[in-house]
Amino acid sequence: MKHSLMLFCVLLVYFGIAGGMARAEDSSVLVQESKVVRQPVSETLTVYGQVWADPDAVLTVSLSHAGLITHVAARLGQRVKRGQALFELAISPEAYKQYLEARSAVDYARRELNRQRQMFDGQLAVKAQVDAARKALEDARAGLQSLMAQKQNKVLETVSSPTDGIVTQLALKQGDRVQGGTAALAIASGNRLIALLGVEPEDINLLQPGTPVLISSVFVQGYKVESHLREIHAMINPATHLVDALVPIPEDQTDHLVLGSRLTAEIPLNIH
Repeated sequence: MKHSLMLFCVLLVYFGIAGGMARAEDSSVLVQESKVVRQPVSETLTVYGQVWADPDAVLTVSLSHAGLITHVAARLGQRVKRGQALFELAISPEAYKQYLEARSAVDYARRELNRQRQMFDGQLAVKAQVDAARKALEDARAGLQSLMAQKQNKVLETVSSPTDGIVTQLALKQGDRVQGGTAALAIASGNRLIALLGVEPEDINLLQPGTPVLISSVFVQGYKVESHLREIHAMINPATHLVDALVPIPEDQTDHLVLGSRLTAEIPLNIH
């Protein structure tokens, strides 16, 4: 009986193993081998910013002389055309006096040259005196022309826009008394725009100039444009607490954008 029981157990184990092998053969598993390759993992950095004028295409209009602002025709954000009146400047009495003195100096130098020539013809003066008088006239004329180029010969001057663009800064108003050389306003080119993006300081080491960028407008539905990073600054903007990154917007893609409007940008990163 003991031997019969043992034989029964052996047979049971044998048939159990055989059945398992049969079931394993019936259920085949597809295994595919692949070669292990080391390569960078691509991630996307999403940042935010706004449309702004390209700083390389901003023209500052400065005052050539002191005076009083009698009228301001330009407004902040206004589109202006080349030759369009921006403001009127009444020349200061001191500046106009300089012009009158320069004009008098030219008249005096001309008379003195004529006198020296007459004396030279009468052998009462030498050629060096005539040459000195001629030089004095040339210097007086140069001084007068300089003041006229600064429009100090006009009591009331109308300052016009030197180019087409958008007024992005306006530093004067009607009634202001201004000094010569004062920056009155800034005009940015209307089709030279950039995306001014804010990047977290810990992410700037992952970026470099030339990295592709996909820009999307928050307000213009469906607006997407491809560009690249042009500049990555090396300090934190105190207003945003982020690092500024500049992305040029293609000139043929600027028609629907407004200065100051919001943007989102996706920057692909290669994480090793």
